[in-house]
Amino acid sequence: MRTYEKSNEFIADKKQLNPDGMLETALLKQQHYKSSQTDIPDKMFIVSDVDHFYNDLLRIKPKCENSDISLIISNSCFEIWLYYGKFSDKPSDFVIPDNHLKISQFFKTYLGDKVKGGANPKDAIFDIFVAIKNAKDNYEEDDYCLPKLFSTNMFLLAEDILPLIDKELMKMPKTQIPCL
Repeated sequence: MRTYEKSNEFIADKKQLNPDGMLETALLKQQHYKSSQTDIPDKMFIVSDVDHFYNDLLRIKPKCENSDISLIISNSCFEIWLYYGKFSDKPSDFVIPDNHLKISQFFKTYLGDKVKGGANPKDAIFDIFVAIKNAKDNYEEDDYCLPKLFSTNMFLLAEDILPLIDKELMKMPKTQIPCL
């Protein structure tokens, strides 16, 4: 009987924190796994905000699809995923700034004001069930198949990792973890 170990690797190289750099790193890792190991990862993900990377994400999207790399995008920032862990509807009371490059900055402040004590990313794992449902319910894509403002496909990554962590998550000391 042959056993397989799952290997999870998280890479955040400061020099590569842009869509092109992340794709380059993912492709290099893919080649490394193909040439040096008997097992290749089940899935590879690139996680990015739209922020000011819209054109870059649009450019790498077909390359990701052709390379079987899942592109996870939050528009405009990762905090929309944290938001959906707490709220079921789009943030209709958020005032969109005239300068669209400031949406992320303003949304982070908005979320900090909206959630008592702020939305702590360290506690977000406890909101995963709710965030998956709410993000999925509010997900919309634009004409180029990228998430519209206040949308994130982070639920795809969360759904993939949930079976790997759900038993341990339920054992963690948090008051009560809501289930779907």
